[in-house]
Amino acid sequence: MSSQARLVAGELKRLAKYNILPVSLATAIIWVVLFLFLSEQEAREITPLLIFVDVAAMSILLLGASHHLEKQEGTIKTMMVMPVSTGQILAAKTVASMVLAVESAVPHLLPCFSFMGLLSTMLCFCCLLP
Repeated sequence: MSSQARLVAGELKRLAKYNILPVSLATAIIWVVLFLFLSEQEAREITPLLIFVDVAAMSILLLGASHHLEKQEGTIKTMMVMPVSTGQILAAKTVASMVLAVESAVPHLLPCFSFMGLLSTMLCFCCLLP
């Protein structure tokens, strides 16, 4: 296994150890439960914004918490003496952040597509992003 794959695996283990992944999933499930009480029209209007804000906010908040916990345990100092470059460490943290974002977005998208047929709204929103 390459050093980059080991770094990513270690980063994901750290997110699980600090309970960041489970908290992110629990927050997404809470949003989905609240989402079920909206009408279809309200859901159509709020879904794209909710997904964007939740993914962005949760990534920032939970990775900030991860950084704080790593700093307390001295994990960052340990990583800096490893035989890998700083770029590889940052790439591993970026991949872990993307996994966290996907984990936060997927629970929102599944009920929207299956129960409310919001595929067209989401496609329009995705086309407007770039």
